[in-house]
Amino acid sequence: ANAALAGLGNTRRVLVSDTLLSEFTPEEIEGVLAHELAHHRYRHILKMLVLSTIGSWLAFELTARASDAWLSSFGVQSLADPAGLPLLLFWFSVLGFIGMPLQNGLSRVFEWEADRFAAAMIKSPKVFADALRRLAQLNLADPAPPRWVVWWFYDHPPIADRISAADRA
Repeated sequence: ANAALAGLGNTRRVLVSDTLLSEFTPEEIEGVLAHELAHHRYRHILKMLVLSTIGSWLAFELTARASDAWLSSFGVQSLADPAGLPLLLFWFSVLGFIGMPLQNGLSRVFEWEADRFAAAMIKSPKVFADALRRLAQLNLADPAPPRWVVWWFYDHPPIADRISAADRA
């Protein structure tokens, strides 16, 4: 069960899974949709796209500036040399892995913002908490992952934290 905001401009849509529609109450669906509409209201997709573009530009700039020093040590003449492609793929994989905590941390901030919006917009924040509980159960979410795993790999806050915050709203 899930829902997601996708697209930019006139192509923007909220996608809702059939399981969400068939297994959740109308009030719970309202809470999930309010969460997704918050992503639209706060322009989270656009913000993430702009920041990802800046991050990619920085990665390419760093690669271009450092390439002569490290590519030649592997016998590669320049960035234009096809023999360097495996090295470049490895390098960008490493940079992506290193950048994951920053990107995922920003995503978690956006998710908290969407959760607060949803809890405030619907009649009962408890219903939103109930929807999160059901989503966690259906999606087999880890209720209490190690903090370092959350910091590095999670693009959403841990479900137990989200439920607790919704219960307090």
